[in-house]
Amino acid sequence: MKAAIVLCASAILLSCPTPAASQTPDGYQQQHGVCHKKENVHYECPRGYTYDDESLKCIKHDHMEPYTYCPKGTKETADGCVKYVYQKKTPYCEHGKLEGHKCIHRKYTDAEYQCKDGYSFTHDKSKCFADKYTAKLHKCPGGYELTKDKKNCIKHIYADLKYYCPKHSYATAKGCKVTTYEAKVPYCHQGYLEGGKCVVIKHSYHSYYPKCKQGYSFRRHKCVLESYHDARYKCPRGFAFTDDQSKCYVDKYVAKLRECPHGYKWSRHDSKCVRYEYADLKYYCPKHSVLTHKGCKSTIYEAKAPYCTHGNLEGDHKCVVEEAFLVDYECPDGYQLTKDSSKCYAKTFVDIKYSCVDGYKLSEEKDKCVKALYADVAHKCLKGKLTLIAGSSGYAPVCCIDLYYVGNGSKSIRGGNTFH
Repeated sequence: MKAAIVLCASAILLSCPTPAASQTPDGYQQQHGVCHKKENVHYECPRGYTYDDESLKCIKHDHMEPYTYCPKGTKETADGCVKYVYQKKTPYCEHGKLEGHKCIHRKYTDAEYQCKDGYSFTHDKSKCFADKYTAKLHKCPGGYELTKDKKNCIKHIYADLKYYCPKHSYATAKGCKVTTYEAKVPYCHQGYLEGGKCVVIKHSYHSYYPKCKQGYSFRRHKCVLESYHDARYKCPRGFAFTDDQSKCYVDKYVAKLRECPHGYKWSRHDSKCVRYEYADLKYYCPKHSVLTHKGCKSTIYEAKAPYCTHGNLEGDHKCVVEEAFLVDYECPDGYQLTKDSSKCYAKTFVDIKYSCVDGYKLSEEKDKCVKALYADVAHKCLKGKLTLIAGSSGYAPVCCIDLYYVGNGSKSIRGGNTFH
């Protein structure tokens, strides 16, 4: 049991387990141990570490440079962190008035006046007029109408036709009857016609000499025996014999001839006899116009039109000449235009921010990042034995020079390690 106590005392205090009642020597109780003389305990730390009275540990600090950055909404420049504040630029005009994106300067003059093409000023120059000519209106006397060339008036007078038949004809219900006569035509039932007689050849024979038998005649190298009888008569087709059979006739009908009364002409369009009577046209003009040799004259008035030799017409009486200038821009006090002249800006400087990596903390001077490294403390006694003494806040190490235990019996131990 004593060997266990010595080993625990020589070990690092924080790693030593808290003694229990079962660790005291047999027959002794923890609360009866007394340390007559004490010496301070020496604390030793590994190389590079120092003892910290607050944490009761060995400690050393690791340092590194902090990294810097600019707060959100700022820009990092060579001069530091800059925050830009923007404002709209204000347009203004040195000449004229601002209209849209230009400065407009207007100069006004009186307008001049003119008439439309074909119009002229009246004597007092108050308005414009033009004389216009239109065709004369015309009309015909009652019962007359205008000719196609529109130069005369014409009246149509109608009369009935007169019918008649040509010479050597006479009128009938069928028309004009004309009788045509033709001579009757002789013909032979047998033989052939010769000199108003019909010749019939009864016999013939060939002969090389122009001498024939008695009663025969020589015709075309033949000797022929002929007989004669009277010819018969007939009329041409369509003709008939007269009552005395002396000639032939035919009755033909032709349309009656017609003629108009004296002074009338036949109109195929009207199918009537017509006579034309002419009358002169009567000319006149509409109301508010005058009849002249050029036609009907009317005067038309128009308002005179204002115009501008220079500039544009504004209203009815003024001409305006516009000059356009570029717009200038200005910024509020403390602001200036950006390089592209699109807006105004002002800049203020903001402190640079410092930050450390995880596990490190920024020093109060903000010049270093610090991280605390801990190591176990070694407790040593120059005199006596390293002993844990129970207190209100736990067990504290002490160096005991004179130590004894009081148990249930009369046995005591001096100079050993114990717990109190």
